[in-house]
Amino acid sequence: MKNVKYTEMFYSIQGEAVNTGRLCTWLRTFLCSLQCRGFGQVEPGNPDTWAEQYPLIDVKNITDLNKIPTPSTGCDSAYSWSAQFKHLVLSKTTRELATDIRATTPKNTFDGVIGHVFTGGEPLMQQVALAEIINFWIEDDDFPAWVGFETNVTQAIRPELKAAIKALQDKEVLVYFSMSPKLLHVAGEQPKKAIHIDLMGDYVELCPHSYLKFVLNEDQRAWDQAKSIYLALKAEPYRVYTDVEVWVMPVGGVIGQQLDPAVGRIADKAIQEYQWNVSPRVHVLIWGDDQIGR
Repeated sequence: MKNVKYTEMFYSIQGEAVNTGRLCTWLRTFLCSLQCRGFGQVEPGNPDTWAEQYPLIDVKNITDLNKIPTPSTGCDSAYSWSAQFKHLVLSKTTRELATDIRATTPKNTFDGVIGHVFTGGEPLMQQVALAEIINFWIEDDDFPAWVGFETNVTQAIRPELKAAIKALQDKEVLVYFSMSPKLLHVAGEQPKKAIHIDLMGDYVELCPHSYLKFVLNEDQRAWDQAKSIYLALKAEPYRVYTDVEVWVMPVGGVIGQQLDPAVGRIADKAIQEYQWNVSPRVHVLIWGDDQIGR
């Protein structure tokens, strides 16, 4: 039985993309394969220009996750992977988490209507543990109505997780990957490290309801990279089983950024020029910058 490193576990709604507004439980695992320090920066693709994320805060003195301010630059959930927050990392066995996640719901059950989202960090860095959690839910005969994995698509799917997903699918549970490849001129991540078309193809083959979710700003270079990824995923050898939707999420993890007029311009561009779906961060619009645990 595995132990899982995580930072948050809660019950709320999905705030982004295809399942926006739907009830679900959440597990935010610790560890990530990327850092995304370019988010919100003036020049995301130029590390020499990046501002510090927490320049005036000694994070080592923060003992409560809710006291961490939502940053306007860099990864908005750095507390789920950065070593500076390791003193806030929690650990439980997969059996404990399978029970405790369900216990966050009002009736202590998924009740056939509540979904679940594994997020991070990069949750697929702990695949064997996630598979164990899923298998315990199936064993208990109380499993989510649907299951989503929010991923940057840098991790190959392990046999243990593939088997657990297929077991859920056998129960007619919809399982999907929210595939959010990190773009150079938005997140500051180099394509060689961050973009893996072959893995995206594998994810969609396993879970056909998976979709692409691009965080985008107004830099045309970012849109060009997003489109190249989309077209590559629809070309040979992937097109045999790939008909993937695209969702655009305007960059910005704080309420001021979500209310900026640029959001409307980004949405118009996605709708009119690309015919791509658009998703704001609904949880930010509802709860503002007080988002941890929501």
